[in-house]
Amino acid sequence: MVVYSTRNEVIRPLKSRRGCKTCKIRRVKCGEERPNCQRCTSTGRKCEYDSSFAIGTFASAPPTISILKQAISSLPNTVWRERRAFAYYFQHAARYLAGGFDVEFWADLIPQVCRTEPAVWDAINAISILFESPEQCSDPVFLRRQNESFHAPSQNQKDALTWYSRSLSNIRLQIDRGSADPYVALITCVLYMCIETLQGRVEEALQLYGQGVNLINSLRSQISCTLVPASKVALLENTIIPFFVRLGTVALSISGVPANVLYDPIEGSQEYKFTSLHSARAAMAALAAEGMLFQRAAQQHFLTVGDGSRVGPSLAGKQRMLQIQLAHWRHAYDTFIQDFRRKNLSFPRSDTSTTATLLVYHAAISIIVSTCLTQGECIFDAHLSSFETIVNNSALILDASTGPDGMQPPFTFEMGVGLPLFLTALKCRDRQLRHKALNLLQKAPPVQGLYKCAPGVMIARKALQLEEDFSLLLKKDIEYNAYCLNTGSTGTTNTEIVTTQDFSDSSDNTQVHGSATELPASKHNRRAELLRECYTHEDTNQIPDLIPEKARIEFVGIFRPENGLPPTVSEHDVAQWKRGKDQTFFVYRRHQRDHTNDIWRLIEEFMPIDS
Repeated sequence: MVVYSTRNEVIRPLKSRRGCKTCKIRRVKCGEERPNCQRCTSTGRKCEYDSSFAIGTFASAPPTISILKQAISSLPNTVWRERRAFAYYFQHAARYLAGGFDVEFWADLIPQVCRTEPAVWDAINAISILFESPEQCSDPVFLRRQNESFHAPSQNQKDALTWYSRSLSNIRLQIDRGSADPYVALITCVLYMCIETLQGRVEEALQLYGQGVNLINSLRSQISCTLVPASKVALLENTIIPFFVRLGTVALSISGVPANVLYDPIEGSQEYKFTSLHSARAAMAALAAEGMLFQRAAQQHFLTVGDGSRVGPSLAGKQRMLQIQLAHWRHAYDTFIQDFRRKNLSFPRSDTSTTATLLVYHAAISIIVSTCLTQGECIFDAHLSSFETIVNNSALILDASTGPDGMQPPFTFEMGVGLPLFLTALKCRDRQLRHKALNLLQKAPPVQGLYKCAPGVMIARKALQLEEDFSLLLKKDIEYNAYCLNTGSTGTTNTEIVTTQDFSDSSDNTQVHGSATELPASKHNRRAELLRECYTHEDTNQIPDLIPEKARIEFVGIFRPENGLPPTVSEHDVAQWKRGKDQTFFVYRRHQRDHTNDIWRLIEEFMPIDS
């Protein structure tokens, strides 16, 4: 390993012992290329390496600081690029991956395992390059919609993919031979999830997550019936399993990963007592996972029995139990913080960020648990203080994670602020808080755990835009109807303005912010006039501080025609938008007034998300 002194000085490398056996016997300098060095290959000799080589003790390497000053692609050969990648990982990437916790895992354990496991060495170097030169989104359709170009892989990315492929091949070979250490396999599974998410390949990372959960269950079975070293048991139970539980909390929002098999389900009321931030985080991770599972159960209930159905005692009881546990967690957390301060102790900067993260997730899960059994968007108005907690603490977290260059890290493998900020930007109808949440979400690390922020920003921005449009239309239509009463004209309801059927095939439209609120100008000249007035600078300042109930939408989901259509959407409906099959559409429900019966009803509509 690279040796660091306690003083701020240039560190000189140690003598290399990483050469192959053949070159050592011949007493010639080895180029250290793997799997076969160039010197052996060029002379037709068999090339073999010791299995227990020590990573990072480099005779030919320049000082670490001077290595890092060079771009990876400028280094003369692959071996040097590997060394530079490892130096960057050790000095920069590890602490961001740790996210304030698990520093021992990322900065100590992983480099130690590198000494004897080439697969881990290759995976870490791949992570390092992708972290330093991030291009998380591998979706050319999304890039095109964002007016960005989709480039061929750079040399750095080619190196990363080469090392990743080599690491995979190494592990597969060990598995085929029956010589793979299951704990090393589990560590590489974690690293491979990092590599996939850094490339924006969340679906592949989720598959790896499921494989990791299966491996954890297998290891637990071995522990119960065989003698396993205490150090490995501690690694599994104290570091890796909590890590998977936290990842599962995020993954549950986008897939049905089996995170709940890793921890004991919460049954009945239980008290908490925290002796460290680690214990508080472990309890919150389990509560967050339970909350996400509960939200899924609620969604499934309404899908099965239909909207407006009554909630049975089982779901209601589960909701109450989770609310009690969340209250117990907050009481125990506050007690721990008060005791800590009473001893005149203070948290380091990294722990200050961690305390804010815990409060953000407590607020977010409390909102989710309290609202998911109630249909209608007004239920979220009772949680403005929790939304404020999310926004204020997220700002602190992002300030703490800002680098010297003023930028956020491209990736963190911990529970980040992405999902709570997305929830706030989507469901908080306080205009000021909502815009703050969206701005913070745009600034946040692009990938957090298994969550990509960019699609969330697109969805939240579209929802915010539609609701502010509808708020102004509601206000203007009231003014229009008042105008009709005064002039003796026939008034209309505001909802006639905003139906997709009115504008999807029209060539003479008045377009408002590119949203669904478009109207053929020839139909109602006065209404079209009012629509144009809606978006003068003065009128946008008239958007209410709290979105009116009838202007609110319910986000349903997104789809691409090439991947299939929702049950309520036909090919004919999609064709009217004149977009390609790779277009992403935003599906939502909104209020529409039936002016014949003078009642409001929910209708489902969709539109291109980038319109």
